[in-house]
Amino acid sequence: MKKIVVILLAVVLAVSFSSSVFAGGAPRGVFKKGIITEFNEQAGTILFSPNDAEEELTLTLDKSVKQDEITIGKRVIVSLDTKDQSL
Repeated sequence: MKKIVVILLAVVLAVSFSSSVFAGGAPRGVFKKGIITEFNEQAGTILFSPNDAEEELTLTLDKSVKQDEITIGKRVIVSLDTKDQSL
């Protein structure tokens, strides 16, 4: 009887850890936290002030971003494309 309990326990542990093996990990890209300080609707750009840097970044909005949801002074997390710093 003890052998069956030990085997069942080993199976349960193996199954519970198997999901973490197949996890994809963190998403690709560079993520920054900060505040939107300016928004240029015609150019499709924002001025972003990251929390960890003193220099503000001018970021180009991707076509998937809804421009009517952009709010100045809002705390956001942005995902940067490192080639051209587009959002």
